[in-house]
Amino acid sequence: MPENVNYYHITPLVNDLERFFNKYRLLAVESKELGIKLETKDLATFKPFPNKIYVMGSLKLPRNRKAKGILIRKEGKPVLNYSVASLWGSKEVR
Repeated sequence: MPENVNYYHITPLVNDLERFFNKYRLLAVESKELGIKLETKDLATFKPFPNKIYVMGSLKLPRNRKAKGILIRKEGKPVLNYSVASLWGSKEVR
């Protein structure tokens, strides 16, 4: 078992000031320092509480399980400074 294991919790958020949940969806999340790049097929977008004005992104899980955020496990030295870029887009209305 590795000696140095570090965990990083990433929570992409966007304010939904017009209170329309269907307006936004998470398209991509990337962090070069942590070595991750997640695309739309790996991500889910949801409103964590009905009365909040923000929408949250997380990993897509099977069987209606909910994840709040993205947990990354990385071995080796801790990464003290890192940036996370999240790309949000409009959800198509049908």
